Amino acid sequence: FREIAERTTSGVCLVAGPSGVAELADLSSRDLSHLIGETARMSSAFDVVLVDTAAGISRMTTAFLNAAREILVVTTPALTAMPDAYATIKTTLRHNPAAVISVVVNRAASSRQGWEVFQTLDGIAGKFLGRRLCYLGFLPDDDTMRRSVAAKVPAVLMDPESPVARRVKEIGD
Repeated sequence: FREIAERTTSGVCLVAGPSGVAELADLSSRDLSHLIGETARMSSAFDVVLVDTAAGISRMTTAFLNAAREILVVTTPALTAMPDAYATIKTTLRHNPAAVISVVVNRAASSRQGWEVFQTLDGIAGKFLGRRLCYLGFLPDDDTMRRSVAAKVPAVLMDPESPVARRVKEIGD
C-alpha cells in the first residue's frame, strides 16, 4: 500500500487504480487479499478511504465491495448506467449484506432528474433486494467537469465556485 500511495498537493493520499498502475490490473488472488488487508489496516490513519473502482464487476472491484462497510455508487441518467448500478448493488449485497449503500447521480440535468434517477434505483432495490438506498445527491452536467478531466485537475480545484464543485462540497459535508 505504501509503495503505491501518492500524496497529492491538496493533502489527499491517492492510490491509482489499474489504469494508473499496471501491476494492479493483474494481481493474484493472494496479492489482492493482501492489498485489501493493507487498505483496511492503513485506513485507521485516514478520515475516509475512498476506493474508485472501474465500472463493472471485475475481480478487484468485487473484492473491495465485499470488504467495505459503506459503498458509494455513482451512476448517471444514461439508460445503460442504471442497470450497471443495480448489478453492482445486487452483487455487493449478495456477498456483503451489511453494507450501507449510498448513491450519487452524476451528470444530472437538474436536481429533479438526479432525484428521479435515485428514486427509480431505490425502488428497484427495495422491490427485488428488500433494501433501501441512501441518496447523497446529484452532480450537475457541468462543463467544468469535462475541462477538469481533460486537464487532469479536480473540478473543485479548477473552479471552486462552479456548480459541480459546490455540489461536491455539499455532498461531502
